[in-house]
Amino acid sequence: MNILITSGGTEEAIDGVRCITNSSTGRTGAAIAGYFSERGADVLLLRAEKAAGAPQGVTERRYRSYADLAAALKKILGAEKWDAVIHLAAVSDYTVAAVEVDGNPFSPGGPGKIAGGRDVKITLKPTAKILDSLRSWSSNPGLVVVGFKLTDGASPGRTGRRGCGHLSPERGGLCRTQRLSRYERKTASRNPPESRRYSETSGNQ
Repeated sequence: MNILITSGGTEEAIDGVRCITNSSTGRTGAAIAGYFSERGADVLLLRAEKAAGAPQGVTERRYRSYADLAAALKKILGAEKWDAVIHLAAVSDYTVAAVEVDGNPFSPGGPGKIAGGRDVKITLKPTAKILDSLRSWSSNPGLVVVGFKLTDGASPGRTGRRGCGHLSPERGGLCRTQRLSRYERKTASRNPPESRRYSETSGNQ
């Protein structure tokens, strides 16, 4: 069985050193990759640059931004036959469309660093849902897609529909949703408030 797993969080560049990101660690993706590898599956872990690395025996590739991840998935899924994709990556819902510094345009991502004390305006634009495109990018029409999603403020029924997009068991898809309020309570019981982090342990993609 060939399994592709994504993990970690995307980074959307503002200048050469700053970015918009999230606190996904990638540890869950690495652990799941190791689990399937130990049981004989051929596993590729596509992880963020700062996410937990692949365990022994698992091949890995890296991405940084939303665009990097989308391009890599489209290429990998189209080039080889994968039986399943487990999509744990915490993908940004927005990317940087434009940056202005003191009223002057600044190219997102640099080069260089915006000096302190400047008036900075950042315009964001929404990104397309990668989860909804995985099967169409795949050379295997029977691809199984497993998605994870962290949501906030919705009832369980609405959370599932909003978070999972087009995934359903009838269409070869599975989705695990986690409400932020519930995850905050779990995290607070383990960590003091000043060091609280929201990892992908319970699924925040």
